[in-house]
Amino acid sequence: MVEINFIEKKKINIVPFIIAAVFTLLLAASVYLLSWQHTTQQQQLQSIQQQLDNNLAKQEELTSLLNLHEQRTTLEQQITSVEAEIFPTLPLLDSLVGLLPENTYFSNYSFSIDSGLMIDIRTDDIDQVAAYSNLLEQQSFIENIILSTVSRNEPDNYIASFQLQINQDAWKEEVNR
Repeated sequence: MVEINFIEKKKINIVPFIIAAVFTLLLAASVYLLSWQHTTQQQQLQSIQQQLDNNLAKQEELTSLLNLHEQRTTLEQQITSVEAEIFPTLPLLDSLVGLLPENTYFSNYSFSIDSGLMIDIRTDDIDQVAAYSNLLEQQSFIENIILSTVSRNEPDNYIASFQLQINQDAWKEEVNR
């Protein structure tokens, strides 16, 4: 027997479907690959940014330490300079007060490294002014003594003004003994 098929069967061309499926697969693989590369690049960028932040923080710390070291050096130099310039005035005052005769006291005391020492003393007797002047001349740290004025303030009260030049090195040695 022979069969006759009157329904025509169309041949389906599956090539375009295969091409579309392969294209879709390639497109999906490309999107996945690009997404993976983007994620990897972002992670690397974050890592590099973190390293940069760490390096900047370390650089700031080192700069701060360097500035601190420079400040410390400057302060040490300033301290050395100030220590060299310090003049022991309180012991000088104590020494000069210790030389005062009885019933004699300072009415004015003014000291400057540049202009020297200016003192006014009050005393009851003019002989005490001479005695004090003599004691001042005997001091090794006093270079120059000028008795500026002697005036009678009250019947039994004299005011004498002295100008003294202090040898700074000799005085510092005297204090350090």
